[in-house]
Amino acid sequence: MMRNYNKTWVLVLVGFCLGWLSTYIYYNGAMDSVVKLNQRRIASALSNIPNVYTPRPHKDLNIPNVYTPRPHKDLNIPNVYTQRPHKNLSTKQFPVHEIPTTKRYMEDNKSGIVFSRNMTMWKIQPGMCSTNTTAFHRAVLRTSVGSTPIFIYDPKNDIWVSGHIVKYGNWEGKHIDLIIDLLKQDPELQFLDIGANVGVFALPVALFGRRVLAIDALAMNIQRLCSSVIVGNFSDRIKIVYNALSDVHELVSLGKDNNNVGGTFVAKDKNSNKVRGSNIVGNYGTVQTITLNNILSLPNFDFKKVVIKIDVEGYENRVFKGAEQFFDNVNVQAVLMEWMWLKTGNAGQEIIDFMLRKNMEPHIPDKLPNPLPVDRRANWPNDVLWRKKL
Repeated sequence: MMRNYNKTWVLVLVGFCLGWLSTYIYYNGAMDSVVKLNQRRIASALSNIPNVYTPRPHKDLNIPNVYTPRPHKDLNIPNVYTQRPHKNLSTKQFPVHEIPTTKRYMEDNKSGIVFSRNMTMWKIQPGMCSTNTTAFHRAVLRTSVGSTPIFIYDPKNDIWVSGHIVKYGNWEGKHIDLIIDLLKQDPELQFLDIGANVGVFALPVALFGRRVLAIDALAMNIQRLCSSVIVGNFSDRIKIVYNALSDVHELVSLGKDNNNVGGTFVAKDKNSNKVRGSNIVGNYGTVQTITLNNILSLPNFDFKKVVIKIDVEGYENRVFKGAEQFFDNVNVQAVLMEWMWLKTGNAGQEIIDFMLRKNMEPHIPDKLPNPLPVDRRANWPNDVLWRKKL
């Protein structure tokens, strides 16, 4: 009986141990599988979450991903908060004050704007385009076709042209509108500005869209005009000739009209009416003369039809004496000119004779058509418009 009892307890104990061992093995295996499954699920979920702490690198660039600033587009620039370079320049960094200035721009564009001629040949004069405009007064020329920068003189030293531009924004605005109206009548017409001064006619015509040949004898005028051409971006429309016009080739001195740069005149064989009506205070030095006929050989001169404005302070008769071939080869539709010094004396009659030969007729500029009687030139207005007869 005792043996059977002990045997029974041994079997129970063995069964309990086997059951506990089986349960332990099964439970640990199941938990391990669950843990691994959860780990895989967590890893999968995390792989789809953006790395919010890591900045997104620049597209298509192999840049270390440690809070790196976005580099300039398509440039291989060290990526350490590099200043953005100036557009279209190399990767060299330019501080703002080193970006090309007006002076540098003018240096690059002044060639081919100013020409002059000696006794035999034409030459480009890049030195006539002043890059130092600090001595010039800069203003805005306002016209019916728009506004443009213009370099002028101190109004105290040039009371007429510069003074009026500073005070009113223009000079001879009605005559400029007349020139523009004439040009509108024919798209083939270009403009010849003889005695251009600082460009009060040349610049508006270029702004209107026509090509201009501006001629002046005073170096100070050429420098200012050329600067205005470059700053206004008219270098493809305006060319300048630095010479005085006459009927012979020679060196002449330029007389100085006090406080009136626009009154500069050729001193040799000067117009006596001009001298009496001005305050002469010396001269500006000498300049080479050429003829209007010489303009036909100017490099790239191809004007076929023109309107002319001429203001050379009573020397117009000498200009037209040297213009026979020009008028024969170029279709001159109109000539606007100052007449105040030509109402008496031989010079005025010489001009009338020349114009009549070229089939030109005199008019009051602001009253077209209104022909003037050729036998009463003393009563003509201070400005006259010669127009080709139809």
